[in-house]
Formats: sequence, structure tokens, C-alpha cells
Amino acid sequence: MARIDMNKVMEEIQRGLSHQTEGRDIEWRVDPELPIAWGDPSLVRQAMFNLVDNALKYSRDSNPAIIEITGSK
Repeated sequence: MARIDMNKVMEEIQRGLSHQTEGRDIEWRVDPELPIAWGDPSLVRQAMFNLVDNALKYSRDSNPAIIEITGSK
């Protein structure tokens, strides 16, 4: 189990999904102070990636699409 900086994870995910967001009107609402998580970094990143990827897919017809990421301790 490792300490995971969720803000860094979200930055990586947004960069990784930039090809899907190109040309779309997306309003990102990412809490700038996401709490630290503990776990397997690759599994947590994959789970977050899948959640954000699904949010982008299912908001395809929204203009703007609003993707909100928050967390609590």
C-alpha cells in the first residue's frame, strides 16, 4: 500500500484523455485539494481513469459537459 497524490493522478488522467476532449466544451471542476489516498497506485489510477472516461462518454451530448471531481477525508 502506498500514498497516492490524487491531484497528480487527476492531472495525468486529464492529459491522457485529451484526445477525447479535443474540440469539446468541457467544464472541469476538479477540487484543487483532493485528499491523499492509500492503496495500489496503478489500480487506483485505473479506477479513476475508468470513472472519468465514462463521465466523458455519457456527457457527450451535453454542452458544456461538466465533469466534477471532489473528495473527502
